[in-house]
Amino acid sequence: MATKLFVFSALLLAMPALSQVTNAGGTSGSSTDSAQMLMPPPISAIGFPMETGAETRSNYFSGSVAFNGGYVNNLYPGFGTSSVDDALYIVQPTISVDHTTNRSHETFTYAPAFTFYDPDSSLNYIDQSGTAALRYRLSPHVNFSAGDTVSKTSNTWSPSLSSISGGLPNATPGVIIPYAPQLSNNAYAQLGWQFALNSMIGFEGMSSLLDFSTTAEAQGLYNSNSRGGAGFYTHRMTPRQYIGATYQYSQIAATPVIANGIAQADLSANSVLGFYTVYLRRTMSLSLGGGSQHYQLTQSPSAPAKGWAPSAIASLGWQGLHTSLAVSFSRLVTEGEGIIGAYTTDVASASARWQLTRYWTTTLGGNYSDFAAVAQAIAGSIPGGHTLSGSASVGRQMGQHLSFTLQYQYLHQNYGIPAISSDPNTSFESGSITYSFSRPLGR
Repeated sequence: MATKLFVFSALLLAMPALSQVTNAGGTSGSSTDSAQMLMPPPISAIGFPMETGAETRSNYFSGSVAFNGGYVNNLYPGFGTSSVDDALYIVQPTISVDHTTNRSHETFTYAPAFTFYDPDSSLNYIDQSGTAALRYRLSPHVNFSAGDTVSKTSNTWSPSLSSISGGLPNATPGVIIPYAPQLSNNAYAQLGWQFALNSMIGFEGMSSLLDFSTTAEAQGLYNSNSRGGAGFYTHRMTPRQYIGATYQYSQIAATPVIANGIAQADLSANSVLGFYTVYLRRTMSLSLGGGSQHYQLTQSPSAPAKGWAPSAIASLGWQGLHTSLAVSFSRLVTEGEGIIGAYTTDVASASARWQLTRYWTTTLGGNYSDFAAVAQAIAGSIPGGHTLSGSASVGRQMGQHLSFTLQYQYLHQNYGIPAISSDPNTSFESGSITYSFSRPLGR
């Protein structure tokens, strides 16, 4: 399924381009007082941009090769009486294509990685990851966007910041096993129709897959497969203020990675959320939203557990010439990836990037997730837990093609499962040298 979705998105990129579509949060450069409405972050399928305005480019083909070396503290969190430390070396080539016309925007990135451990060479792994995205104007007032990200990796800590969304997530990241082989796939498609000067409706479909390999590192974890859909309405009250409502349906299935006699659990949820977005600047948005959610957790042969719970979102996104910032918060009932059951999840994420000078750049990122069980206990479920992660990096351009980066990453988790137990802290210090090139398209 993951391969099919990825190939489908890649084929979409080969379609003739027909239009330009704004980025999430209206940060593309379109004027907020034009006839064309923006897509407020609570309903946009596209996350906030992570690059600064000065780094934004289009119509180019680029490639790079990064040589990364570092030291992992506590490679197997929670296993054994003492932590296992390893040196880690990664060679990662990357190719990217970004093509823009006045009617479309298409991007494609492929980044394999060759990972080597010392002295645990048995963990050596070849990673594969790719991302494809399309934004397409079907008519002057109808926009279509789609995207797919596929990753088969043993190292879930990427040097780049993850994109942050301003809406309710379809699935919430839960337990993180940084160096356990796993396959993930996230795909979406969205259609928006501006049927009046200040009114827009739209529809979205999404799917998400997380599949751990059957290894000792995945003991007590659960694979998850989620899918869902959404519909929304938004109204522009003033050139800079939007209100609206969205309905979202999601269904998540969790199955044990290692057969242990525990049956699959299915969680379905229906959410209705109202929101308000104000564009403080052309490239800065603030959004607030709240609503209600009905959930049902099913695991045979137990009776279903049902209930109502509040849901909420808040987000701030800003893309300046030399600075980008994204902050988000969400509360909803969901089934965290890697665990089984229904949980109230509070998730806060933040990322920032500063281009300090022409040659120096720094980034900061962090995430906190808290899980609390809301339904009756089912086989394999836990009372709850939390995850705290953070990263910081500083990089310098050393010429037209060479750059150097230092990075620190930290992870703390507290869950009552074998994979995360007595020693839940992991950190990774690394340095990398990257050779890169870029060529314009159509010139």
